[in-house]
Amino acid sequence: MLRNYKVSLNQIIKTKKVKFLNKQFFSQKRFLDCMESVYGINYFMANQVLRFFGLSYNTKLGNVSENKKNIISDFFLSYFLVERGLKKFRNNIFLTRRDIGLISGYRLFKGLPVNGQRTHTNSKTVRKLFKYYNANEI
Repeated sequence: MLRNYKVSLNQIIKTKKVKFLNKQFFSQKRFLDCMESVYGINYFMANQVLRFFGLSYNTKLGNVSENKKNIISDFFLSYFLVERGLKKFRNNIFLTRRDIGLISGYRLFKGLPVNGQRTHTNSKTVRKLFKYYNANEI
């Protein structure tokens, strides 16, 4: 029974954490998945950036050098809005709409749908939008 609980070297390496874009990730996780888990980066953008820097989509985060990780991180931070900056930008748009007095800002503030959905039978959309726009994201 005790032989089954031996810890191998591969399991120890998997538990090593690496920092990328101010987040902690396991070193054996795919670099593509790490980039996708950052708010504001989708699969297409992450794949394009990996190809631009000459990396495969299956590349593990632990196999990428620190220098290349820093270059990719600086690339994202200088050319894209990610994480807190994007959340602040989106929240600012919502507040600006409300302050100007636009109908879309009013409807967002009240938790009603903005894009013309009906409110009589489409309560799921109303709840989803209200949850999104009233969440304290900053």
